[in-house]
Amino acid sequence: LTLFWSKLLKRLESSEQAFLDKCQQMSLVSKSAYHILFLIKVIQSELDGFGLPVCIEMCIRALKMTSDDVKARGAVCKTMSCLLPTDLEVKRACQLTEFLLEPTVDAYYAVGTLYNEPDQKLEEENMPISNSLRCELLLVLKT
Repeated sequence: LTLFWSKLLKRLESSEQAFLDKCQQMSLVSKSAYHILFLIKVIQSELDGFGLPVCIEMCIRALKMTSDDVKARGAVCKTMSCLLPTDLEVKRACQLTEFLLEPTVDAYYAVGTLYNEPDQKLEEENMPISNSLRCELLLVLKT
């Protein structure tokens, strides 16, 4: 149903920003982290990365609503790793969260691999999201 809604909305809305705003409004009334993740997938497929900051905000919201749901929290972490593939600190925090939620040998080695990579210095002007949004994301991951 959400996919059908998004296809119709994309035809009706004249701008990408209007489409993004409607998707964000839909995420605000979502009761499920999985629904938010689906909306993120729709945004990414329809807007080709245009709505990345909104997608990260939606991930933060999904993390806040899934404190008891291990599977959903892991899915949100995987999504964030895909959304920000060049941000090593976010990838580390996501992988560590996944390992703490479901400790497996594969997750352990994935954490080890990421922490063995040299730290990176991010330049604010080259970051795909604002520094304040990134800090909020890391804070939510670490709680």
